[in-house]
Amino acid sequence: EYNNVPLDDASWANIIIFEHQEFFESDYPGMVILETDGYWGGIQLTLHHDEDFAMEFPEFVIEGVLFADYNTLGDSTIVVIVTPPLRTEIWWAIFTYSGDMTIGESIVTNSQDYIPHEIIYFQEGDVNFDGIINILDIVTIVNYIVGTLIPNELEALAADYNADGTLDILDVVLIVNSVFEY
Repeated sequence: EYNNVPLDDASWANIIIFEHQEFFESDYPGMVILETDGYWGGIQLTLHHDEDFAMEFPEFVIEGVLFADYNTLGDSTIVVIVTPPLRTEIWWAIFTYSGDMTIGESIVTNSQDYIPHEIIYFQEGDVNFDGIINILDIVTIVNYIVGTLIPNELEALAADYNADGTLDILDVVLIVNSVFEY
């Protein structure tokens, strides 16, 4: 509760790593996004990276949070963000980056407790997010196209292999060519 208004606390979260984002203009090609189903109060990440790693908080992140900071020591960076009450956007950009990076430790909270979460390394064509583009992804995308399965936003984004905003047979053909190296 904040100012006598109950918070709609998130019960789950996904930390999504896009190695090649095209959501907005940035000098950094990668982006980390938090997806939740309600209010999230804070996030703490320990990143492991190469020496070429660099990151920044987009201006709208700095303006929309109570606190955002990070500290790099060698090949590790700790990122901490605390949000004001009533932060309930479903998708929230955390930071942009360049270089190779993985998330080692992660904590996401709502107003009262830790939130169970997954870390997803996004890759176009990998609609089941297992890190491999294969026949399972192809069959799933065909099911999206014919309507026997309905993708969520992230699955639809991954299924649109050529990023033209339309999920169709061309996406399937391009993935087949990639998987079978045609």
